Amino acid sequence: NNQNKTLDFSVFPNPNNGTFEMNITSETEGTSSIELLNLLGQKIVLKQSQKLAKGNQKIAFTTTKIEPGIYFLIVKTENQIVKHRVVIQ
Repeated sequence: NNQNKTLDFSVFPNPNNGTFEMNITSETEGTSSIELLNLLGQKIVLKQSQKLAKGNQKIAFTTTKIEPGIYFLIVKTENQIVKHRVVIQ
């Protein structure tokens, strides 16, 4: 079981107003899904089949009509799930 981190990301700015950028670092190419969940685990936004390139890439994220609060941004690949907390003001 390989526990090496092959995927990581950061969110800037955080806190934000619902518009932010994800900086994703991946050691492998592939596809991922990106989900924004509220604290109850409900999907607020879902981006299916995002292509991930090897190395660094930026993905702009804009949410509209979203309540201020704490959310979780989750990136899922075939073999990894990475989660970060996002604060929307």
